[in-house]
Amino acid sequence: MMVCGSDGHYTKNALHLAAWKGDIRSVQLLIDTGIKYKLDLVNIISTGIGNYGKTPIFYAITQDRDDVVRLLIESGSNLLIVNNKGQTPCSLSMAHLSIGTQKLLFEEEKKQLLLDGKFMNYRVTHNDHRRYGDLDPRFPIDFDNWDVDIEKELIDFSAIDLYSSDIHPYIFDNFPRCVRRTTFQTRLVKAMENRLKLPIDAIVEKQFRHLPPITMKQNEYEIEENEKCDACITSRDIETFYPDVKNKIIFIETYEDLKLFALDVNSYMNTALNEECSESIFIQRSWALDCEWKPTLSSDNEHPVSILQLSRISVSYILDLQSMCTQPKSNGDFIMSESEILLNEILVQIFTDQRFPIVGFDTMNDLERLAGSYPHIPCFSRYESVIDIRDLASKIPNSSQPTKSPSLKTLVKTILQKDLDKSLQCSDWSQVSTIHTNFL
Repeated sequence: MMVCGSDGHYTKNALHLAAWKGDIRSVQLLIDTGIKYKLDLVNIISTGIGNYGKTPIFYAITQDRDDVVRLLIESGSNLLIVNNKGQTPCSLSMAHLSIGTQKLLFEEEKKQLLLDGKFMNYRVTHNDHRRYGDLDPRFPIDFDNWDVDIEKELIDFSAIDLYSSDIHPYIFDNFPRCVRRTTFQTRLVKAMENRLKLPIDAIVEKQFRHLPPITMKQNEYEIEENEKCDACITSRDIETFYPDVKNKIIFIETYEDLKLFALDVNSYMNTALNEECSESIFIQRSWALDCEWKPTLSSDNEHPVSILQLSRISVSYILDLQSMCTQPKSNGDFIMSESEILLNEILVQIFTDQRFPIVGFDTMNDLERLAGSYPHIPCFSRYESVIDIRDLASKIPNSSQPTKSPSLKTLVKTILQKDLDKSLQCSDWSQVSTIHTNFL
């Protein structure tokens, strides 16, 4: 749990995984344990083919974990690392972290360089010969990472004299921190490519490339500690919102189930055609989304989404995707089944109607996993109105951690004054018996 092996099996340690998951309590516990046994866990690198050179802070950054990133910096994380993709913590931060956390990273990197620190470049020593984004332009862009899409960015950067600084050759102001900056949409495409081991052009549904940009979060600013929200959520019991509503659970496992699901969705969404959208109506129209898959110790997308949960106020639909969908292999067979065609028609209607927002916690992770699991089904890469509660949570004043994004368990405790039972989270959701037992 504490040491990365070089045998290709244990390529990440417990702190890598905790940082990726955003479990800040486990991160703190592991850091303290490392100090106790004189292990510098925050600076141990992972050794997998596609993630060589990543310390825990890389995993925290790629999952937008501002709070974990700040803790790792406080705990002595080395920022002078280029992983084997050509990325540094600072270059990655541009697409994943708030401006406040970005500035903290820049200042810490500067301090480490002024203390005569040297960059370790694993793109040179352990290149996996694949193309990536969020590259640090201060380091040579090799043949595998270069393409015409970043030519202008590199020309602009080459006009900067890296050695003009009187302080340090890598320390100067007003320069682009990364090239080929990724977005949520480009990361969805990457997830699809990785899942199939094929370029995106091989996928039949090409119109995804031409969809409008998707905004998953607004982290271009941070609320200061003394700044107040205009509409703060008060602590109350969840049942007081809708005391007369008895939630139903409906399992969707077959084509016949899908046909009934389609009728229900059509009826529900047609009621909003002539309805004026107030704030309360907007909330009531929301669809809550969550996904479950077979647990793994790896952060890679090796297990497909088994269960898609879609809920509105009065009903929860449990879609057994593993029973209704197939996973395309790398042979180019992308023909959708009858069930997949109907499922796609239903979910496109839900996901692309801006009157009905999709709400979830850490939604980006779920959407990426869906797109990577079933890339031949277009609906899983089309979303128009998405609200990620995790990002909104960081804007809610909290006396203990005002600028940190809490876990769902912490958020439920803070807002609803109730404990959230997460004991079933690590169930084997690929087993049908488990699905019915856990939900009922």
